[in-house]
Amino acid sequence: MPRELNKNWRKEIESLPIFAGWEFTPKQLLRRLPHGSIGEVTLKDGSPAILKLSPTIAAEQAWYQMDFASAARVIASAPGALLLEKLGPSLKERPEDYATEIIARTIAQLRPKSIASPPFPFLKDLAHDLQALNGLMPARHLASAHSILQIPGTHVLHGDLHHDNILASGAEWRVIDPHGYLGPPAFELAAMVRNPLDAFPPGPLDKILKRRIEILSHHLPFPVDEIRAWAFAGNLLSAAWMVSDGQKIPSHQLAICDYLAP
Repeated sequence: MPRELNKNWRKEIESLPIFAGWEFTPKQLLRRLPHGSIGEVTLKDGSPAILKLSPTIAAEQAWYQMDFASAARVIASAPGALLLEKLGPSLKERPEDYATEIIARTIAQLRPKSIASPPFPFLKDLAHDLQALNGLMPARHLASAHSILQIPGTHVLHGDLHHDNILASGAEWRVIDPHGYLGPPAFELAAMVRNPLDAFPPGPLDKILKRRIEILSHHLPFPVDEIRAWAFAGNLLSAAWMVSDGQKIPSHQLAICDYLAP
């Protein structure tokens, strides 16, 4: 990260009054967000932590407040700001089958201790976002994904549970960066089937996907057809959001869509 960006980030942090009493020292900017930043700070006791700033962080904060056992520990929280324990590395650094098994076990353990009127959108209400793919994807694919997303459910979902969002914490694993949705629990598998986008394992795509789904089905109470259906719908929803943000859909994500299509 260029020195000037780090310097400007530190000045931003030090000028914000919400951090009074948080007792940390800004260390380095890790990543700029569209409307915020993620950086590393040092706490008063010398331990590292992650500071996330964003005006759109409310859903993430609400998800952490539900006190999931496998979630990263929140050190402090304020409007637009979240201070978390520093974890890592991510599951992307681990062997393929091992990573898939850990994700399955993490999903099985991901149950909130508190569940009082969670302020998250239902998956069925996100189906209209698929309109961004009109003319870019076969109409039958969009119709199938829309139908799947209408399946009712009230399970509290992380919504983006892939390799980069599951980090090591000693011998255990913790999740970060929740989106927060309500819907059927099998949707939680969708993100990992198509990820990691920047480092998909080598080898024939159909064999990789088949193996991932087999492992997930073995460790979780979902049949293969249900996993495929939600992975397909989640894949199209992700593609729709990319298009809406002006991004190009990765070629391997298009191939995954064709493989999973009902």
